[in-house]
Amino acid sequence: MKTTGTTIKLGIVWLVLSVFTVMIIVVFGQVRFHHTTGYSAVFTHVSGLRA
Repeated sequence: MKTTGTTIKLGIVWLVLSVFTVMIIVVFGQVRFHHTTGYSAVFTHVSGLRA
């Protein structure tokens, strides 16, 4: 009986740590689960731009 209780507790800890690991990867990896549109532009003349 004691082994089963320990196994269940370790399984819960493993599950919680796995969820936190996935959350950290999603946040720091900037994973996006929806479609994004990227834009870019090339300006040939930029009057008034200071270096």
